[in-house]
Amino acid sequence: MKYLLLEHMGSIRGGSIALPGSKSISNRLLMMQILAENDFRIENLSSAADTCIMKQALQDIRHGKLVIDVGEAGTAARFLTAYLAWLGQKHILTGAPRLQERPMAPLVEALKKLGAQMNYLNKEGFLPIEFQGGKLHSASLKVPAGFSSQFFSALLMIAPLLPDGLTLVAEGEPVSLPYIEMTLELMRQGGVEISSKPKAWTVYPGKYIFPSIVKVEADWSAAAPWFVFSLWAAPASIVLNGLNPQSLQGDSKILQFFKIEGFNSTFTQEGLKIESTPKCSLPAEIKFDFTQTPDLALSLITAAAASGCKGTFSGLHNLALKESDRFQVLIDELRSLKLDVNPIGNHTLQIEGKSISKISQVIKTYNDHRIAMAFAPLVLLTGKICIENPGVVSKSYPDFWKHLADRGIRTSFYNEIPAF
Repeated sequence: MKYLLLEHMGSIRGGSIALPGSKSISNRLLMMQILAENDFRIENLSSAADTCIMKQALQDIRHGKLVIDVGEAGTAARFLTAYLAWLGQKHILTGAPRLQERPMAPLVEALKKLGAQMNYLNKEGFLPIEFQGGKLHSASLKVPAGFSSQFFSALLMIAPLLPDGLTLVAEGEPVSLPYIEMTLELMRQGGVEISSKPKAWTVYPGKYIFPSIVKVEADWSAAAPWFVFSLWAAPASIVLNGLNPQSLQGDSKILQFFKIEGFNSTFTQEGLKIESTPKCSLPAEIKFDFTQTPDLALSLITAAAASGCKGTFSGLHNLALKESDRFQVLIDELRSLKLDVNPIGNHTLQIEGKSISKISQVIKTYNDHRIAMAFAPLVLLTGKICIENPGVVSKSYPDFWKHLADRGIRTSFYNEIPAF
């Protein structure tokens, strides 16, 4: 096991941070690229492990590899399930143990209704999945909406290549709806005709034809720790390169969370400039619904709890289905820091105001990149913090620790728990 000791050395440097390209946009474009009629180049493709896995898996499929292993990459698993069903060839799709615990049944059942011949090789409803062929046809499908927006995105992306397109109707309230809207907008950029109603989408048959170059915008999810960092480093001035004011990403809603006194956000030619003054602080009491932006939850709830705020945070019901059970992890790790956090069912957390001054134990990451990045900015409040398995950030933001060091945080890596 590796460990990372972060130390606040007393001065914070400003400057520009080259955020990674959005892995959500990157993975969708890789899928559409292989389905498109024309060749096009993707600029600023994410360097995240998830995107590298997606890219490699598509190459493996193209070269006839039978068993496709996507490791921890949940997005790749969902997108490739639809792609392999559409392809109609014999393959096996599998992944790491945690990925084999994440639900697949709503997507698989929808594809079977479209004519896919596929079955589970182990536990019903989960990877690994065997594809046995079958030619997909068009239909109007109802899909449960409470599990993952990726089921809808996966089906939508293959829809224009079905004989008469596809109509999808969401049963219940869709989680992470902005990710579905991102998929639809990218499809439209590729020339696909779509009509939308509340919780229903019709994709007409057609072809993907993109411009010769498509550029990926920077990742708003990766920006979240830097908003918290700037809050606690005040006064601070940082430019987050590549963020788009007309972003396709729902996580740009972080701007609403940080509409606070003494904290300014300004778009420039390079990206987003965030500036904090010594007067800036989060409100004494916060209410926020993360239903549509679950990837912001860990960073922002941790920030509120450690800042001494009172808060009620809802829309957290699908956090349990992520790389770790993020709902329970957040409870466990915040309580380990002597912060008051109380769950209401599996969907809401309440925190009671209590600021943090010192951390004496290692922060566990549960092999989850967002946990590592959510807790790292605490070093500005505590002086030192030790992170278990720091390499997990490679899943979405490989340069995160380097960028922290560039800001003046000392980073020291160890093979065992250091004294701190």
